Amino acid sequence: MPLRGALALSWLAVLACHRETSGPPRKMWFEAEIGGTLSGARADARRVLFVAVEPCDPDRIELTRTVAIAFLAPGSNGAFETEAAARDGSSFYVCAFAVDGEDRMVAFGQYDRNPVVVHAAARAEIEIGGVDVLLASREPRQLPRGQYR
Repeated sequence: MPLRGALALSWLAVLACHRETSGPPRKMWFEAEIGGTLSGARADARRVLFVAVEPCDPDRIELTRTVAIAFLAPGSNGAFETEAAARDGSSFYVCAFAVDGEDRMVAFGQYDRNPVVVHAAARAEIEIGGVDVLLASREPRQLPRGQYR
């Protein structure tokens, strides 16, 4: 009898752990692979592409909350790929800037379809391609030295 009672208690514990909860289902994390090209002004400079959780603002680059970043060497063809962790329905902003040899931002651009809203559809990984960002020259602005190398 004690064994039967122990089994009954174990079964009740399992049922308690698996009870259904009310409310919407929890959103699961997945990986969003973002790829495209970076073109325009200052292909001769170091270029930085980043994925942010807030709108792009060239005057607040250092304070922007980012979830992914890609560095492109001077003279590269501009193709990039980066990955970000996301939940279904997440919004991202794809932004980029160019940095000269004196650590000044000399160009800025953003994806013209920002924000990018991602949907996982119960997959662990999705691909977002064709994200093209065009850099435009701007008045040089000093950035923290050595931060974007």
